[in-house]
Amino acid sequence: MTSTQDNLNAPYVLVLYYSGHGTTKELAYLIAQGITEAGMRARIRTVPTVAPETAVAKPAIPE
Repeated sequence: MTSTQDNLNAPYVLVLYYSGHGTTKELAYLIAQGITEAGMRARIRTVPTVAPETAVAKPAIPE
């Protein structure tokens, strides 16, 4: 196995986040920094933007 393969198979902590305005992104990067400082590997990933109709809760019973 090459060192690249070893690196891909090494354990890591996934920091998964969604940030509408950037604040959560900043927190995610700070969390990843703490993970790295503790001696672990961190991978940061985000999810796609939420569709407008799911961003606001719809009423349970249609009017």
